[in-house]
Amino acid sequence: MTTRSFDVLRLGVGLTHLVRGAELRLSTPNTPDLIASMHPSSDLRICDVREAVLYSGCPHRLDVSRWISITEIGGSLQPCGGGIYRLHGAEPEQRWFATLLSADEVIGVLTRLEHEDPLSGGVDANLMPDPALGVTAVCLSTSDHFVDVDEVAVTLHSACLVSELLEQSARPISELDQSICHPTNTHPTNTKENNQ
Repeated sequence: MTTRSFDVLRLGVGLTHLVRGAELRLSTPNTPDLIASMHPSSDLRICDVREAVLYSGCPHRLDVSRWISITEIGGSLQPCGGGIYRLHGAEPEQRWFATLLSADEVIGVLTRLEHEDPLSGGVDANLMPDPALGVTAVCLSTSDHFVDVDEVAVTLHSACLVSELLEQSARPISELDQSICHPTNTHPTNTKENNQ
C-alpha cells in the first residue's frame, strides 16, 4: 500500500535525481546521516536510491520508507519552505518543487490557474517528468527582477497539492498500490509552459 512517507521519499528522490548538484540527506535506524547525490564522493548514488524506491514501490515488496527517511534536501537546492527550493547560483532565478501529478496534469493546473487568477507574466515553467517514479519536477524561472517568482511557486505548488489530494481521494486503494509499478505518465523528458 502506498504510504505518505513513501510518497515523500519518491518526491525527494525524484527532485534530487533531476537537479544538478542536489543532495538528499537520508536517515536509517543504524546510520543517521547519509548523503545521496550524483557526486562520486556521496555515501550513496542517487540513481541507486531511485532504483531501490522503484523496486519497493511494487506490491508484495518491502517499502524502503519504513527504514529510510529524508531529513533534508540540500546541496545546490536551498529550501524556501513548504517543499519549494531555490537553485543556488542559477541565472535566471529558479524555484523548484516536485509533485506526484503527471506533466499533463500539471499543465492542466497551470491552465486552470491562468483562467481563474493569472500568474505573473514572465515566468517560465519547465516540467521534467520521471514516469517510472511517478513524479514530475517543476522548475519556475524568470529573468525579470520585478516578478515575484516565490509567489508564483507557492501558488502553483499549492494548486498541485490540492489536485494530488483530490486525485488520490477519488482513486481506489488498489490503484494507488499499482500506480508506481505501472505509471500512467508516459511523457518523454521535458515539457515547457510559458506564462505570458
